Amino acid sequence: MLVLRSLKGERMDTLTQKLTVLIAVLELLVALLRLIDLLK
Repeated sequence: MLVLRSLKGERMDTLTQKLTVLIAVLELLVALLRLIDLLK
């Protein structure tokens, strides 16, 4: 990851930040779905 960031610069940083945010949101959605399944 460090090599890619050094090669492509800020564009890779923004992409990685967006990807990490998307992954976090997806994990939250999965956790909510599991809680809903447990409540049923």
